[in-house]
Amino acid sequence: MHRFLGRAINKLDAKGRVSIPANFRDLLIEQGVNGFYCAPSALGANLTGYGEDFFAEVEAKLRQLNPYSAAYAAQATQAFGDVDRLEFDPEGRVRLPDYLIAHAGIRDRVQFIGFSSYFELWNPDTYPAVRAERLALLKRDFGQDGAP
Repeated sequence: MHRFLGRAINKLDAKGRVSIPANFRDLLIEQGVNGFYCAPSALGANLTGYGEDFFAEVEAKLRQLNPYSAAYAAQATQAFGDVDRLEFDPEGRVRLPDYLIAHAGIRDRVQFIGFSSYFELWNPDTYPAVRAERLALLKRDFGQDGAP
């Protein structure tokens, strides 16, 4: 199994295009997507990007819920209703829609963070504070060295 790993910061051009890190792009193409699915995060001022593998995992989990329940509606809204499929151009870039740029507060650069089966897109000026919060939670939950 291949994973989205690491981090990168790439420039957002005046037309809202950003180059996807090569290792992320290669994995997405391997999954049969010439681009990726992208949604505004329900948890913060960032975006979530993923390919077919993660999309299939989300669909499988949704099938376990009653399709008429509030829980299904909430999760399906995030999984299907709020998602855009962004296509790579010949240079390996995608055009981020304006509403996604606004949601994440992205200006001129995009930070990519690998999360194994998906990745996050951030404004690189706001991510360090979020990373610090996450590391503090890790230390709180697993001790000073951060190891589980």
